[in-house]
Amino acid sequence: MRECHRPSPPQKALVVAAAVLFITLVGYIDYVTGVELRVYPLYFIPVAVTAWWVGLPASLLLSVLAIASWWAANSFGGLTFSSPLIWVLNGAADMISFSVVAGLITFLKRSHDSEHNLARVDSLTGLSNSRAFHEAAALEIERQKRHSDPLTIAYIDLDNFKLVNDRFGHQAGNSVLSKVAESLRMETRDTDVLARLGGDEFAVLLPRTDSSGAGALLARIAGEMAVLMAEKGWPVTMSIGAVTFLDPPESVDELIGRADAIMYRVKAGGKNAIRLELYSTADEERPRDPDSGRIEGNIPSQQHPFEKA
Repeated sequence: MRECHRPSPPQKALVVAAAVLFITLVGYIDYVTGVELRVYPLYFIPVAVTAWWVGLPASLLLSVLAIASWWAANSFGGLTFSSPLIWVLNGAADMISFSVVAGLITFLKRSHDSEHNLARVDSLTGLSNSRAFHEAAALEIERQKRHSDPLTIAYIDLDNFKLVNDRFGHQAGNSVLSKVAESLRMETRDTDVLARLGGDEFAVLLPRTDSSGAGALLARIAGEMAVLMAEKGWPVTMSIGAVTFLDPPESVDELIGRADAIMYRVKAGGKNAIRLELYSTADEERPRDPDSGRIEGNIPSQQHPFEKA
């Protein structure tokens, strides 16, 4: 699952540097304009921006810098108080104000990121949902256009899943879905994209993965799930349709649609199997044999029947 964008360390350093420069500039303006023109509220801008993009600790440090800048500008600008203690009390009050603002901004940022991520996560399995998968797939298609690496997608449908709900209850059905998600996470890389598209359907997007690597991976996943389902006494198997794109698809819908169509051919052929095809734009001009389950000129589809439970 792809999370909400987080600035890189160089980007954070740039934000802090800009904030320091801004505070310095405000301090200079404060000094030049004297005590009559109040520019103090401008100090809150870099404190708030840093809290949002960098974090609370950096924002608090900049708060100290802002207070120091204010003190220097007004002290050298001729501002006086009846007692030196007033400077200390004012500085303490300012620090409290900056800290409250920084804390609120940090809280809002965390809430924003949490909502952003939750809107893209399937609550039961913890995998990406359909929306997040579409976004990630679009990025991978663009990356394939730049680098020309193979891109594989697998569409997984759980056979006989309804029987589990009917015989063992919905709690058992939820356990099946969670176990599938766990198996997918264990067998795939951090760069792979895993999603529950709805109901008992899952998708696995494998960047920079050819048909050989994808076939081996899917066979492992299918084998592990067959053993687990047999141990639990759940009559669930997998129908998997997969496509290795040697050339980028035109859209995410085409990417998913081709794998989905292959998966349905697996189910029509008896379920409980893996079918993997190759796709390239050159094959579009060649005749297609609907019964072969592959594009003419490509390698034959790989079918790996699972161990029967």
